[in-house]
Amino acid sequence: MLQGNLDFGIAGFSDEGNYVNHLLNTTIETYKDSLIFQPLFEDEICCIMSKNNPYAALKKITDEQMSQLKLTRYNYTLVDESFPYLHISNNTTIHQKFMKEENTAAILPRQLFKQLYSQKEFVAIPFDYAPTTTTCLIYRKEKDKSENLLFQTFINTAINLARKISN
Repeated sequence: MLQGNLDFGIAGFSDEGNYVNHLLNTTIETYKDSLIFQPLFEDEICCIMSKNNPYAALKKITDEQMSQLKLTRYNYTLVDESFPYLHISNNTTIHQKFMKEENTAAILPRQLFKQLYSQKEFVAIPFDYAPTTTTCLIYRKEKDKSENLLFQTFINTAINLARKISN
């Protein structure tokens, strides 16, 4: 977005504990002259896995149990990650395949799970320490875009739709 390649994006700001609001506020302050952050909803972070996974019957999952799982991560593969994920991609079909065949898990907000996964085949298990994420619509602060009526209508529609989905 800062380079002008994207007009808008959706990002989740999360952290274990109460640091999430500080992280979000710091990011907003850092980019306040070039980006607009529109918070959409807060959600709990869950461990997503196939119902065939041995941990699928848990009501909550602990750090110790998480350390026993192989993880797949939603991200672009160009991102340098030091954690040894089994797979990194932004392709939901591939993640579902890995979770069924390789018995891996992913960490996602509950609302994203509800949108991307069949609840007949997969489960979302909350963490015992219940981290949250704040999902934001982010778009460039440009006179021709942010004051354009059609662009603003799109932004407002996206905000209203995200809020309806989160309920």
